[in-house]
Amino acid sequence: MAIASRTTDKTVIAIDQGTFSSRVILFSDRGDLCYQAQQTIQLKRFDGERVEQDGEEILQSVQACLAEVLAVSRSQGIQPLAAGLATQRSSLVAWQPSNGQLLSPVLSWQDTRGRSLLAAFGKQRRLIEQRTALRMNAHYGASKIAWLMANNPLVKRKLRQQDCVITPLASFLLYHLCNQSEIEIDIANASRTLLCNIHKRNWDQELLELFGLHDLRMPKIKPVRHDYGYLRETAIPLRAMNGDQTAALYSQGDIAADELTINIGTGAFILAPMERQQLTEKAFRSSGLLAGISDSRNGDNSYYVEGTVNGAASALQWLLKTHPEISPQKINLEDFSDIQPRLFINTVGGLGSPYWRSDIDPFFVIEKEERNQPQDTLAGVFESIAFLLQINLELITALCPQMKRITIGGGLGQSDYLCQKLANLSALVVKRGQNSELSARGIAWQAMPE
Repeated sequence: MAIASRTTDKTVIAIDQGTFSSRVILFSDRGDLCYQAQQTIQLKRFDGERVEQDGEEILQSVQACLAEVLAVSRSQGIQPLAAGLATQRSSLVAWQPSNGQLLSPVLSWQDTRGRSLLAAFGKQRRLIEQRTALRMNAHYGASKIAWLMANNPLVKRKLRQQDCVITPLASFLLYHLCNQSEIEIDIANASRTLLCNIHKRNWDQELLELFGLHDLRMPKIKPVRHDYGYLRETAIPLRAMNGDQTAALYSQGDIAADELTINIGTGAFILAPMERQQLTEKAFRSSGLLAGISDSRNGDNSYYVEGTVNGAASALQWLLKTHPEISPQKINLEDFSDIQPRLFINTVGGLGSPYWRSDIDPFFVIEKEERNQPQDTLAGVFESIAFLLQINLELITALCPQMKRITIGGGLGQSDYLCQKLANLSALVVKRGQNSELSARGIAWQAMPE
């Protein structure tokens, strides 16, 4: 596959490591997709709480995709100006800083095995949430780190030998992709651990003490836009690192003040720009929403508010597993007239904002004289996603009433049925991004030299 026709040789490499695949995409300085390499990766679910991935498989998939893009670029005489890295947020892994060897599986952002550990911190809930702008929830890193330290024998041994770090996935990938002497993490990924003070933008020592992690070596927190080193065996600087969903905010370049971004992949995430002072307002604290930093450079920081729906593509996977007779590829939902959606309680992956519950199994409500047609069952899952998104949209627009439009991307963002349902519910203009790769395009813009 040759590089798409272009009018400029100015290009940037976007490395986008997601839940089910790794993608490396070459973008032009106008945001055009020039070339893409992609590999799928496995996600292993052991029960309702344990969700893991193979860190070596993830790393090799990224390296293979990057090698392909670099080879094609060289064959076309193109020297990319820079690269950016976007990764799954809240996924973390234990590894050896001496040689980069793994000490544990990657605990997915969907993993909630540390839920019981959080029960001891009920009295500190308000302190934790005020300092981190997150909700005290096992999806985030602190309880996962504590679980590995308490339950993984290899981690325990290497901690005693002072050759163990437990970091967001981004730090592990950065170590292997670049020539680095330090272990670093960007502020956006750091802020998804329940250990980062969002106001001071550093590791909060009181929170580290609270979770028993005060002796753990933590990566150095850097801005999103930062010189992280050069991709190995190249002269290409890695100039930006971010979480996948926060990078998606920048898929159109600069953020429009009246525009929300919804990225619908394994989960669905709604992000909107927010002023820092709103983090301390009672309306935000009581909303059940999240917040964080989406961009930072030269001491300037950009903040966002976020709503999360855990069951998006993962809800469709649940449907295929529990209803193997349904084949979404053979069902046309675009003919809206003959669909009677079933009522689906979508708790796949746990309820995210604003409810934050993980104690309810997903199920279809049995209704009298139910037609039980495959298209009705599938539509019920899509409608559950739309209504969960709408609940969060209402909360976000109450905080940010200037919002008028939605840019939507991700795999499920290509569904006309879902987009139309969301437009009907929200009464906002819904438009698809220039391409569905919002995270990759966003990190490309952030890495682009000025």
